[in-house]
Amino acid sequence: MAETWLPVPGYEGHYEVSDQGRVRSLDRHSIDRSGARRFYRGVIRKPHNHRGGYLYRARNERRSAA
Repeated sequence: MAETWLPVPGYEGHYEVSDQGRVRSLDRHSIDRSGARRFYRGVIRKPHNHRGGYLYRARNERRSAA
């Protein structure tokens, strides 16, 4: 059976989640500090262990200071 992927609410265009519980980032283009355009291939995100014994997936999110 094929895995079905849907966008993550609030992160449409960045992440998708499957009906099997896997999370993936999507392909994207970005401008680096030198002004060059870079391509980043999407990958399936690996779960990490939390201190309390739970699994979680970390997001890479840049926050700008106001």
